[in-house]
Amino acid sequence: MEDQRHDRLIILMKQDRNEDALKLIQELLSDDPHDVVALAQRAGIEADKEQFEKALETSDEIIGITPEWAYPYTLKARILISLKNLKLAEIFLKQSIAIDPEDSNTWNVYAWLKHDNYKFQDALEMIDRSLELEPDDTDSLNLRSMILMKLKKKDEAFKTIEGSLNENPNNEFTHATYGWTLLEAGDHKKSLEHFRESLRINPNFEYAQNGMAQALKARYAVFRWFLQYSFWLGKLPKQSRIIFIIGFVIVMRTLRTLSRTNEDLQPLIIPIIVIGALFGFSTWVIDPLSNLFLRLNPYGRHLLSKKETLSSTFVGISFSLFILGIIAFLFTSSLPVLSLAIFGLTMTIPSSAMFADSKNRLVYYTAVMAILGIMAIAINFMENTLLNGVSTVYLILFILFQFVANFFVLKEE
Repeated sequence: MEDQRHDRLIILMKQDRNEDALKLIQELLSDDPHDVVALAQRAGIEADKEQFEKALETSDEIIGITPEWAYPYTLKARILISLKNLKLAEIFLKQSIAIDPEDSNTWNVYAWLKHDNYKFQDALEMIDRSLELEPDDTDSLNLRSMILMKLKKKDEAFKTIEGSLNENPNNEFTHATYGWTLLEAGDHKKSLEHFRESLRINPNFEYAQNGMAQALKARYAVFRWFLQYSFWLGKLPKQSRIIFIIGFVIVMRTLRTLSRTNEDLQPLIIPIIVIGALFGFSTWVIDPLSNLFLRLNPYGRHLLSKKETLSSTFVGISFSLFILGIIAFLFTSSLPVLSLAIFGLTMTIPSSAMFADSKNRLVYYTAVMAILGIMAIAINFMENTLLNGVSTVYLILFILFQFVANFFVLKEE
């Protein structure tokens, strides 16, 4: 009887019928609190629901019952990877391999760890080891394709994902992975076909929904450029991205200093400064601005999260204030009106990144900036000035925001 219930539990899990599976798990654990199969499936459901603390407790409970079983060590590592604790996850993966080096799932999770740590060559070696043990595993084939794209082995990546699709043509993850692979290769039109097929199989698949949104926005040439820049930046380790950001700031400041001190070089330097400033500004606002256009699409508006919709609204309002303020200034030459335009332009950046920090610290930062900015504008209109003490504090916070936002984002990664 118990074996049959275990078989049924596995079927329910494969069908993503988590609520029915939880009822059966409760029944099994009522009969035997040490039923490690039921506990393992419960931990998997808890992890899928992002109840990570519960999932870790359950995996520890399984390890306590059966310390000689490799699976719970791998399960705990998978949860720790979700929590971005890669160092501790690797310790548990090594324990799992020491117990059972022939478990393909462990090598698959290890490949994910290396992938998330930007060690793509190591990740390829891990996933190839997994495929040696289980050559037809769809998840491993999909991950291998993703890794190969990061290593700029495009032809081999497509060969791998096409093999995965032939193996399992009705797998939503395979179609979504194919879509992302095509998107990274610059073929946004064909990528849409695979995202649509993935969502036909599973309408709630977030990975495909995000891909569909990016592919729809990629119809605009400017966003296609931004998307390729994002893919390039995403391949860099965290330290390299920090160096790139700091280097960009240093170069821009050096060019501005040269421009002020050497008038002969100004015709050459000023265009570079303007292009650099536009580049830096666009990397912040292009995604939420493109989300505004996506909301005009009857399908696209359903692909955005509430935070993405809200952020795009704030960016749209801020940018509109800038445009209206500039137009009004051209007719009135009013300094307070110009300060309104500056406020609109500068608020687009915090509005675009306010939800990038999961702890909402950037939301509070943005709210403080907005309050100070509105106070500064009110004072400007009363005193007919462009700058005042409050606006100086606002501008300092604006300059610091770019460093603070990058710090929080990179720290979370």
